[in-house]
Amino acid sequence: MKKLLLFDCSIDIPWIMGETFKPFFESTVIEVRRAPQNDFPTSLASFSHVLISGSKTSCLDSAAWIDNLCNLILECSEKNIPLLGVCFGHQIVARAVATLFKKDITKVLRKAPKPEKGMYSITQTGEFPLFAGLARDFSSMQSHVEEVVEGAGLPLEFYAKSQNCPTQALRWKEKKIFGIQFHPEKKTPAHCFFESSKADLKYNKDVAPKIFQNFISL
Repeated sequence: MKKLLLFDCSIDIPWIMGETFKPFFESTVIEVRRAPQNDFPTSLASFSHVLISGSKTSCLDSAAWIDNLCNLILECSEKNIPLLGVCFGHQIVARAVATLFKKDITKVLRKAPKPEKGMYSITQTGEFPLFAGLARDFSSMQSHVEEVVEGAGLPLEFYAKSQNCPTQALRWKEKKIFGIQFHPEKKTPAHCFFESSKADLKYNKDVAPKIFQNFISL
């Protein structure tokens, strides 16, 4: 039986970020932990997979719980435990790799020149394991003001882009460590309006199940 360690990184109360992912893992045992409260397990031995949610916290913030997340990502890489970061989680994957290779995180992460809020088209630029079965172009929800920077000299491979963000999906090279900038688990943008230019893009109910099932199948 697969067992997913799901980190709810939301800083708003009630803490419901974890609940938005559960419908996509119905046949998986799920344990939800609260990273911002430093709620980390003492061991990863019982978990087959790890997922890190989005957050309103800046990926550039200094906080003990963010450092602990980075250390956990590195531990997953060492133990070959598949890990997926979503939005903030995607950015923290890049931060963990930057920390390991002693790179300045401000060269790896940045404020997005064009923040994305609403439904956006995403284009695959390579063979990404979690996108198996998806069309080359698909739409998904976005809600981010920061992003990962390409060309930072790290072993990160990028597999998708949107009109404004060239780093929509990443993989730590030769590791089962993945990140996606967008929010497939969300049907509508939280506290924001659709951009009028994106009004023709519709929520695709097949995107999230394919991505998360591809992940949990690793």
